[in-house]
Amino acid sequence: MKRHTLIIPLLAAALTGLGCTTLAPGAAGSRTVGGGAASATSRAAEFARASGVVGSSGTEGIHVPGEATLAIAPDMATVITGVQTRAATAAEAQAENSRLMTAVIAQIKALGVNDRDIQTSGLSINPTASRDGTGITGYVVTSQVSVTVRDMSRVGHILDSAVRAGANTAGGIRFGLTNSVAAREQATAEAVKDAQRRAKTIANAAGIRLGPIVSITDEAAGMPSPVAAPRLAMAADMASVPVSPGEVGVIGRVRVVFSIS
Repeated sequence: MKRHTLIIPLLAAALTGLGCTTLAPGAAGSRTVGGGAASATSRAAEFARASGVVGSSGTEGIHVPGEATLAIAPDMATVITGVQTRAATAAEAQAENSRLMTAVIAQIKALGVNDRDIQTSGLSINPTASRDGTGITGYVVTSQVSVTVRDMSRVGHILDSAVRAGANTAGGIRFGLTNSVAAREQATAEAVKDAQRRAKTIANAAGIRLGPIVSITDEAAGMPSPVAAPRLAMAADMASVPVSPGEVGVIGRVRVVFSIS
């Protein structure tokens, strides 16, 4: 005989012993008290399912979720900056854009950023139309570069230096973790502890003994998403940019099934 088939009668007896009854409709619209045992059994079944004693699939045991969120100071940032140029011809706009972007990248490298941490992330060439829309008056070339900064104290300085070298557009700053796997594992471990606390609460409330873990499912959706700072307006005369990285939230989610002793 399955154990959860024994749990519901036990819960029913407990509810009946506490004087839990239901009101049933009587003659001529009156209501009478009755059906205590049957009602308690029904309510016990509902309690068992709602509390996680029996899962939606009918699997025996206590099914509980577990969740934990860790707030961790980021140790890396991705700075997105770029250059936008305009000229009468696409070739002229492209040539000026390449000249400025070369200067920007050279300045970033001069600050100690490795080649592997600098990546072109966008390039576009678009015509500009006349006011009446009948012709092309020139071209706009926009290029962007993503820079991974591993020294958080230098984020603002690198962005400021890029502007002084010719950068005039910005996509903002994204903060993240160098070792996101370790943070994720820590969050998952805390989520399992949360599931254990929930299962103990349910078992104590139901008057049953918690058994060993039957299964654990990791329900996290992936690695933590970097936190984005607001987009920045670029100006050649801007002061050194103040940067407050804050914290990155790393979430762990699990679903655990405990047996019942």
